[in-house]
Amino acid sequence: MRLRTLLIWLTVFSVQELSMENDCMLWEINGNDLTFSCKTSNFVTPVTLVNNRGKEIAKCNFQQFNNESIRSSQRENSHTVSVEYQKKEVRFTIHEFRSKNVDGTWSCVQGNTKSQSHVSKSKEIFYDTNVFMKGEIYTINHTKRVSLQCSTCRESRGKNAEFLINKRSYVSIAFDPDKGKCTYKDRECHQDICSCSSAGNVFNATFSFDPANTTTYSCDIQFEDKATSMIFSITANLLLKGKDFQVMRQDRRINKPGNKVFDRDVISTTKRNLRTGNTTKHYYR
Repeated sequence: MRLRTLLIWLTVFSVQELSMENDCMLWEINGNDLTFSCKTSNFVTPVTLVNNRGKEIAKCNFQQFNNESIRSSQRENSHTVSVEYQKKEVRFTIHEFRSKNVDGTWSCVQGNTKSQSHVSKSKEIFYDTNVFMKGEIYTINHTKRVSLQCSTCRESRGKNAEFLINKRSYVSIAFDPDKGKCTYKDRECHQDICSCSSAGNVFNATFSFDPANTTTYSCDIQFEDKATSMIFSITANLLLKGKDFQVMRQDRRINKPGNKVFDRDVISTTKRNLRTGNTTKHYYR
């Protein structure tokens, strides 16, 4: 079986080694609320939200929250600041955002660290979601192996990732929230099989490989835009030639189109019939 060649060497990549906390900033829409999530493992230095015009509009000072609780929040007139300690993130929610100009680049600033996200009400989160892959080669018992880590800032649909070799499906890894375990083929992952994060955004796998061959490794992750019910997939591709890795272009595809939830402003135009002189007003969205 092909799965017998799949091994994990946890000392090469472990889930805890993912250093994305301060590189992740996401946005999502829920009703009339626009929420930004800023990943962090530092619950001391304040986190500031900077809007698309470069203005600081909200700040999280951790002293005001109970760091022993899983989630704490405080609401102002126009926004709510909350801390998700278990998820290691600060969330800024802008209320009644639809009447505001929110398109553009927003930032989370913490100390000397800045992460950014581009908001587009017309394009939704499809264009602001990415999947990353990195690899490392090592030798164990005279056998060469390639250890891969597939990660994304946004939680995957079903907390699942599919690994492919040369564009062919090889193994699917998922986190089972009921069991609290990482699984593949409905079996529990062990340290010599696979690993993943409970958040459903980090997946590790190690494969045997032949340095004489050029191999394309891929990681396909599915997402759901809850605001529009769109389901889409992002595939990260990593080319291994000899001992050199090359990051290839990501593939994006829409599996299920979303519902239209953002209406454009109503524009009225008036047309005049040159023969009769009558005018007709037309409305467009």
